[in-house]
Amino acid sequence: MRATVFLAAALLFPATGQGDDATINALWNDSGAKGEIGFWIYPLFGQCPELRTKAKPLVFSPKVRRHEHSVAELQYCFQLPERPEMPLINCKSGIVRLDQDEKSKRYRGTYSFVMADGSKREGSFYAQYCAKGGG
Repeated sequence: MRATVFLAAALLFPATGQGDDATINALWNDSGAKGEIGFWIYPLFGQCPELRTKAKPLVFSPKVRRHEHSVAELQYCFQLPERPEMPLINCKSGIVRLDQDEKSKRYRGTYSFVMADGSKREGSFYAQYCAKGGG
């Protein structure tokens, strides 16, 4: 059992000197018109600003800052398309839960969304702050 725990920790937090940075799969900022926050969840790991260019994210923005939100309580929630000519895929139902680490200002959370096309997007995220337009 103990060996399994150490192996799991080694896989989750490789000895790269990056610590939790190696597990970042989301970005957030507070550049909305009234300081609203937005989240971008990616299907891979990386850092700001490079993560922005690597894949099309699942995007959402809570209306208020609290720990749990249904899709109806979000300002917006959609999957960006792989190609510009394709339509956005809006979230139809689901929930997102998140908490901010006051020390690092990063967010951890889980999400489970049913999309308008019937597909499901679910998982966990670790979000680094990424200023609008930069790093």
